[in-house]
Amino acid sequence: ADGFEPGRDIAWVSFELQKALCERDQHLDMSELSEAAFDKGTSARQAILRGKPEPGNFNSLCRRYGVAPLLETGIRYLSSGEMRKIIILRGLLQDARLLVLDDPLEGLDRNSRRVVADMLEQAMDNGQQTLLLTRRKKDLLRPVSHILLIEGLHITASGCRDAIEGSDAWRQLFPPLPELPASLPPALPGRARTVAQPQVPLIEAHDICASYQGKTVLQGIELTVQRGQQTAISGPNGCGKSTLLNLVCGENHKAYGQNLKLFGRLRGSGETLWQVKSSFGVVSNQVQAKYIRGWSALEVVISGLHNSIGLYERYGAAEEKAARRWLQALQLGDLAGELFHALSFGQQRVVLLARAMIAYPPILVLDEPCTGLDDYNREWVLRLVDHIVDLTDTHILYVTHLADELPRCINRQLEFILRGDGFYQLRDR
Repeated sequence: ADGFEPGRDIAWVSFELQKALCERDQHLDMSELSEAAFDKGTSARQAILRGKPEPGNFNSLCRRYGVAPLLETGIRYLSSGEMRKIIILRGLLQDARLLVLDDPLEGLDRNSRRVVADMLEQAMDNGQQTLLLTRRKKDLLRPVSHILLIEGLHITASGCRDAIEGSDAWRQLFPPLPELPASLPPALPGRARTVAQPQVPLIEAHDICASYQGKTVLQGIELTVQRGQQTAISGPNGCGKSTLLNLVCGENHKAYGQNLKLFGRLRGSGETLWQVKSSFGVVSNQVQAKYIRGWSALEVVISGLHNSIGLYERYGAAEEKAARRWLQALQLGDLAGELFHALSFGQQRVVLLARAMIAYPPILVLDEPCTGLDDYNREWVLRLVDHIVDLTDTHILYVTHLADELPRCINRQLEFILRGDGFYQLRDR
């Protein structure tokens, strides 16, 4: 259009923007330069306004959007779902001629998805020109009038929504899933880990608490996971799901001094942090975001043997063979030499699954593993998780904001429920 300037007239809402804001906030963090230093970093209010004055409807929008209580919180302390809402509101307030939405509903719990969808649809109904990028059919917003299908960087169909949704290209968008491997690669000698005492719970956590900057995130949480339990934990954005995982898996030092036992042993009773972390394989958006440029898919898988983000030491032939076997088993054998950052988002997630399983951990932690995936890769990841449970002794700890999107193997569901005192507790569904 005449006078259209992309840098000025386009507002973007994407995971890349979310990652860039968080990376900038970390880069400017001064709190580690001195023991007395404190830096809450970029506040949610600052991230939304971008240095501009508050519009007249700012407070009402924040209340309706559910972000009013977060405005003075540093973005480094927000959950992924809370941060998602912040950047969507940021995009809506730019008053841009074109609003580009890259999977705007991903990472949101059910209630937040409904609120966000209503706000975006109202903006579109009021004339906001919008380009919606989505990997899932069910996330098409109501006012969308035209659809363009892309597969393998090529346009396969475009036109009015009704015509496209009735076309062969639409029906063929998701091909059949690959065959599952008959067996999984053997563990390297000394790498397979088992729980010695079957009667001892895998995890025992009593009266667990955690707070940041004076804000209590977890209060009085109880969690016990027994052998044979494949456990799912669900709850709204910001309830503390990821914080609880980090405490259990050794990613958060606040676990020390609390009544938390792993495989019958109290945390902080002499075990090393490496021993704690080696008991868990982790697949999450946070782990995926930490793999910057430079490592191949093969190296990412091998790094799972060292509990490291990236590979900083030479590896032997046995480790390479094991990693190649895992990639082959998960239908990614041809991509072993490809750079991890150059793979598709779904391929990266499957590589991380191989990384998590190469050491055969007693517990596989899956923190929102389907976030960002299209329908095809989502179904493939869920099938692989079921297959791992069928063929190994690994237990699943599956965290999601959508309790109805689970692998078949889950036999116990827990949910964060808001108590009368304003804190959450875990209850069986």
